[in-house]
Amino acid sequence: MSEKLYLIYLLLIILALTIAFLLICYLITTMANKQGRNVFVWLLLSLFVSPILVILCLALLGDTEERRREKVLEEERLRLSVRK
Repeated sequence: MSEKLYLIYLLLIILALTIAFLLICYLITTMANKQGRNVFVWLLLSLFVSPILVILCLALLGDTEERRREKVLEEERLRLSVRK
């Protein structure tokens, strides 16, 4: 194969890896935000540690106490509005 074909394959691999990394970063920011955690800290942590490990940690930690309270209050408001 020619050098140009190798270069094209290399660029496609780099592009695929970049897109995969950006999707994983998006997943991390979404998970952290939904759980009431600091998005920047978790994203920064994923750059220094494995992003897959960060996703696992976020999944195991769950919501913060403040976020749990917000969900309970929101559910209570919804329950009261349906009752009326």
